[in-house]
Amino acid sequence: MEELTMTTYAPDSNATAVILCKLTNVSYKWGLESFRLVSEYKVKIKVLKPEGTSYADVIIPEGGFNSVAVAMLIQSIRSLIDSE
Repeated sequence: MEELTMTTYAPDSNATAVILCKLTNVSYKWGLESFRLVSEYKVKIKVLKPEGTSYADVIIPEGGFNSVAVAMLIQSIRSLIDSE
């Protein structure tokens, strides 16, 4: 909850955004005759100033994401905005 109220980043008071957390997970999903590689990349960014919004831009490669995961991302963003 503290990060929601953060308005500046102490080590750099001029920062426009800060990465709060970055996680990567790679796993295999086994099918009937083959497997596929699943990569998860999660980043939590706090935008501190309007100029920092570009750090939160998400580029989704065509066919590169499961539509359910994208829908969950959008819902998470909407929930955060609605709670403010």
